[in-house]
Amino acid sequence: MKKTCLAILLVALCLILASCATKAKDSAIHVTTFDEFTAAFAAAQADPEKDTILLENDITWDLTKFNAEINFMPNATGLVIDLGGHTISEVPKNAFNLTGDSFILQNGTILGDAQNSRYSVNVNYEGTNGLKDQALAHVPAAYDDADPVWAKRVIVRNIKATGMLCGYSTMEVVDCEFTGGQYRGLVFQGSSGIVQNVKAITLEEGASAGFVAHSYGTVLVKGECEFKGKFGVYSAQCSTLSFDEAANVKIGAWVTYGIYLEKQGFTTIGKGVTVQPAEGRQTFYMRTGSTLVIEKGAVVLDGTGAEVAAPITADNIDYKDGAGASDDAWKGAGVNAVWTDNR
Repeated sequence: MKKTCLAILLVALCLILASCATKAKDSAIHVTTFDEFTAAFAAAQADPEKDTILLENDITWDLTKFNAEINFMPNATGLVIDLGGHTISEVPKNAFNLTGDSFILQNGTILGDAQNSRYSVNVNYEGTNGLKDQALAHVPAAYDDADPVWAKRVIVRNIKATGMLCGYSTMEVVDCEFTGGQYRGLVFQGSSGIVQNVKAITLEEGASAGFVAHSYGTVLVKGECEFKGKFGVYSAQCSTLSFDEAANVKIGAWVTYGIYLEKQGFTTIGKGVTVQPAEGRQTFYMRTGSTLVIEKGAVVLDGTGAEVAAPITADNIDYKDGAGASDDAWKGAGVNAVWTDNR
């Protein structure tokens, strides 16, 4: 009898200890309201045992507290912001700006309000173009965690948003959709990294590109992607944009060009990339020291969807004279735009 009682007590003790251990392992701050969500960032930074903010309810942005003039700019360094499949809605223009590095934003939807003519979520947004030193500090030597720059990247995955701007950061954006924006879909402004399995499509009346590489960023596009806006892709201000050979990328335009290049932007398209402008427009726009390289396997279409034979001619490029003047030390400085068709 004593042995039986002892066994029961041991089992009960094990269950209690297991329960306590389970509770101790919960490193999340669970939030259900807008106020709880905004307060959680400071609370997590103050508590070393908390590394996750977990949204457990749909929430509506409170524009009386944070808006286009008063932005919410929490330090997210080291945190996981998990939306738990829920939606943050009615976000005013640029009101939501996550700052820092080494954090993850995942699993949910972030929507702008009807007046939001820019982005529903930002990362390290500064509103300034062409910060060369700041941008180059975020270019990884390799896409490997052994590389100290890449190891501190910001990861955005499984997110749907009206639009997102990533400013002067190292980024990995995977399995995301940026659709319905009035301006642009996804922007890398001074940011470098990987864009993989991403759809970035503005409204038909959107004022700019589906995807933007800008201000000294180096971006590699991978996987299944689709970019579409007034013009499909915008590469400018000494950016370097390329596409993985195994990628399958569709670039289109509602109104003008497939790819718009200027200010010493450097873009290489190759196998798996299809570019098509709007009907009646040229496939590419080029000026001010920009560079376009078309490798074998790239599919270049005109506005009707007919393939443009190699080598591409000026008939399919809206070409403007004017030398690159953004950076005297960067490729394209002092010369006109140039293209090479290696198909």
